[in-house]
Amino acid sequence: MAIKLSIIIPTRNRARMVQTLLDSLKEVAELERFLPEIIVGDNNSQDETWKLLHTLADVFPVPLTLIRVKRRGKSAVMNEASRAARGDVIAFLDDD
Repeated sequence: MAIKLSIIIPTRNRARMVQTLLDSLKEVAELERFLPEIIVGDNNSQDETWKLLHTLADVFPVPLTLIRVKRRGKSAVMNEASRAARGDVIAFLDDD
């Protein structure tokens, strides 16, 4: 039985940094084969982060789940994304 992996990425006002991280994830060998669940939690960014995430999600090789969390703080994003995660294992990546 395969283990399901959920990757959670909290971000706030770091459009270019989260884009760099997602670009590097696209390079993971056989990403499409093990199909991780990737959840990007935006902590109510005031820059172009939210719009950029939608643009990236349209062309990403595996589905990206985007959530917007209005309650301030990285822990709020991590908690909400954890509740949404369906994986057996959850990995947290920082956007930087």
